[in-house]
Amino acid sequence: GSKGAGKKKDQPPLRRGKWTAEEEAYMKRLILEFKKGFLDIANGTNLQSYLSKQLHCQKMRISRKLSLMSMTGKTVFHR
Repeated sequence: GSKGAGKKKDQPPLRRGKWTAEEEAYMKRLILEFKKGFLDIANGTNLQSYLSKQLHCQKMRISRKLSLMSMTGKTVFHR
């Protein structure tokens, strides 16, 4: 397949690099809601995958940030 196959042309590139204060605050809030089971997402959703989609960045960027926070992205959503 071609290099850009499957990508939407109208979407901005994935976020990279240094985290902004707003991103960190948003991520912490999402984690809190995730752990409390308050989100409208499917049971069994992986935290790392969820955060990656919400923050529009690669899973590796999320996992690095979570490891600095002494957390794991393997947490699974339950209501």
